[in-house]
Amino acid sequence: MNFIKKILFIIIVFSSCSSFSQVLINEIMFMPGSNYSTLGGDNTNSTLQSMYNTVATGHEWIELYNSDPCNAVDLSCYILGSNTTASNQAAFALPAGTVIPPLGFLVIGGANAPNVDINLSTLVGTSRHIGTSRWHLENGCGYILLASPTGVVLDAVYWSQNDLNDLTAGTSCGGSFDNILNVPSICNASLTTLPQARDIAGIEYAGNFGQTAQGPSVIGKTIRRATDGSTTWGLSLTGGTPKACNGTCAVNYSVPIPTIVSVAATCSAAGTSTISNYNATATYTFSPATAGITVNASGLISGMTVGTSYTVIATIGGCTSAASASFSNAAQLSALAVPTIDSDAATCSAAGTSTISNYNATATYTFSPATAGITVNASGLISGMTVGTSYTVTATIGGCTSAASTSFSNAAQLSAPAVPTIVSVAATCSAAGTSTISNYNATATYTFSPATAGITVNASGLISGMTVGTSYSVTATIGGCTSAASTSFSNAAQLSAPTVPTIVSVAATCSAAGTSTISNYSASATYTFSPATAGITVNASGLITGMTVGTSYTVTATIGGCISSVSTSFSNGAINTPAIATASVTVQPTCPVPTGTIVVTAPLGGTLEYSINNGVTYQSSTTFSGLTPNTTYTIIVRDSSTGCTSSASSPLVVDSVPPSPIVSTVSGCNGAVFEITASVDSGTATYEWYDSSSNLIGTTATIVIPASGTYEVRATVNSCTTIEFVTVDKSPCVIPKGVSPNNDGLNDTWNLSGLNAKKVQIFNRYGVEVYSKSDYTNEWEGKTNSGDELPDGTYYYVVSLPSGEVKTGWVYINKEN
Repeated sequence: MNFIKKILFIIIVFSSCSSFSQVLINEIMFMPGSNYSTLGGDNTNSTLQSMYNTVATGHEWIELYNSDPCNAVDLSCYILGSNTTASNQAAFALPAGTVIPPLGFLVIGGANAPNVDINLSTLVGTSRHIGTSRWHLENGCGYILLASPTGVVLDAVYWSQNDLNDLTAGTSCGGSFDNILNVPSICNASLTTLPQARDIAGIEYAGNFGQTAQGPSVIGKTIRRATDGSTTWGLSLTGGTPKACNGTCAVNYSVPIPTIVSVAATCSAAGTSTISNYNATATYTFSPATAGITVNASGLISGMTVGTSYTVIATIGGCTSAASASFSNAAQLSALAVPTIDSDAATCSAAGTSTISNYNATATYTFSPATAGITVNASGLISGMTVGTSYTVTATIGGCTSAASTSFSNAAQLSAPAVPTIVSVAATCSAAGTSTISNYNATATYTFSPATAGITVNASGLISGMTVGTSYSVTATIGGCTSAASTSFSNAAQLSAPTVPTIVSVAATCSAAGTSTISNYSASATYTFSPATAGITVNASGLITGMTVGTSYTVTATIGGCISSVSTSFSNGAINTPAIATASVTVQPTCPVPTGTIVVTAPLGGTLEYSINNGVTYQSSTTFSGLTPNTTYTIIVRDSSTGCTSSASSPLVVDSVPPSPIVSTVSGCNGAVFEITASVDSGTATYEWYDSSSNLIGTTATIVIPASGTYEVRATVNSCTTIEFVTVDKSPCVIPKGVSPNNDGLNDTWNLSGLNAKKVQIFNRYGVEVYSKSDYTNEWEGKTNSGDELPDGTYYYVVSLPSGEVKTGWVYINKEN
């Protein structure tokens, strides 16, 4: 922005308010303390001055000023910053909601800067900041700029060591004004940089305030505009006060919107409107424009056209308010017609009523005397009046009230007689039914419908002369008012006694007990049995259930209190079918006796007989013996006197004959003795051992054999015995000391058959294995595994037994006879 434009702006500000807004850099604290020589130095020194220092010393700050007297400016996303060196550059996008009022100030600095509005230390490191983490205003050659979110530089100011020519390249300020400023892109992704200071059109020169030129004289003072918003800069005499006017404060000409208070029209005057916040220095303009409208010193508006809607604006010093809310004056109200009352007399069904025949829905009606709850409906009918009270009424519309009506009142409703209440007595076996008017009134006349000659009502209200079975209603009339009709009523004819119940009985059968039925059953009758038995019922066909079998009963029928004579006695016979048999298998097959026995334990009786072959044959005995094994039987019971049979009993299983045990034997040495051991495939057996002469020689599973021969073992499991014969060639139970393989039939092999050896190994005197065999009996003939004869001599043996025991020793080969 050039200087001419700024001078014109100052002139415009004081002539009128417009949509033009201008925010300027107004005052700068760039060297607040005596340690200015270290500015831009060590970031860890908390006493160094900076724009966002958080300690209690060294407060740099910048004051912005809105020179527009009428309009606030929203500075959201405006950019503030500078770039003097690579180590001292920063730009900030101001936070959303940053607003500076008309002729107002905004202070930007660190947490401890005076009157600070924006604390830059809270923005460092966020997306609204770009640049070094410690930014300060240069003490020598420096500048600051303010730009719009679109990148237009709105204001910029610089200070130097010598004079304004220091902005020129190659001067004593060096490169302080040669650096492009990087800016945050949070608000405008397409804006990334702003121009170097020397390229900013209209940048203002604050003065020669650098530390080289001025030294300590500038410490703690600010550079600022001589008056707020002017183009003249200078050094403050003191440290400066943020948000305080430089020179004479400008006047804010923002004008409030006129507030209108309207008074409604009355019967005596038209409506009025007043500007309640009237200002004598303002000029008021009305829309639509109307000749002769004026506003007096109290704000009362005169000259408005009645019924026309207006708005008004206020202008002070060139600033104009927004338009007021619309308002108008209503015409004076007309007087109202006197209410006309139409009254209807009371009847037997309703009290009297009153109606305002010239009712007006826009009127308010006031009754005298005042009575809570009086209302008037849309047809003018008045509700809520006190019966018998005399009233007058006036009508009011918009403050205009009519004269009072003529007096009127509502008479009370005429009383109608009470509706006759009928009490009817039901007919009995001895008399027809009767009807009585329980609230009988001797002064009333009773009229019956249908009309029947001879009907009368006595002093107790009992009605006589009714036709039996005819339905009547009755009304009562007193003094011309007739009650509503009673509920309908009638008299029933005298009841007849029920007929005697007739019983038809059916005899019991093999499949069912006997039954009894009331053949002349009536659904309207109640049946009573003797003797009384809980649970006896009669179904819709007359069948009686719940009788005790064998008990003799009689029954009566009751209808409407009339009871019949007693029936003839009757009873139900019991079912003839015998009970299902209870039986068990008492004897199961064994090896000695391979058949089973079943015994019946219930039912028992002289005429009962039993079948085990599904009724083919029967026997009187309850025991069935000699039954086939592995067979399932059922028992049927028959009563020989009736021929009735029971259902089959539960299945009874005769087991199979148990199998004979399978016997296995094992023989061999047990230490120095030779044994035979017998075992069975299942169960627990007893054993008997016999020699070849049938002598009993043992009763355990294992016996010791004294000599070779044939032996008999008898193993018994569950009475079943199996006999096996075992022939034993008794082998020695000691290891032979030598072998003479010379084919003379004596000791030609090394016989270990009695030991059941798992493995045999033979070693020569050098410890070399010369022979080995698993599951050895008597195969070794003094040869190697390959069949070569071994020389006579002593050899070492290792014998492994089934028990895990290992026997070792020496065996001698001697081939001589």
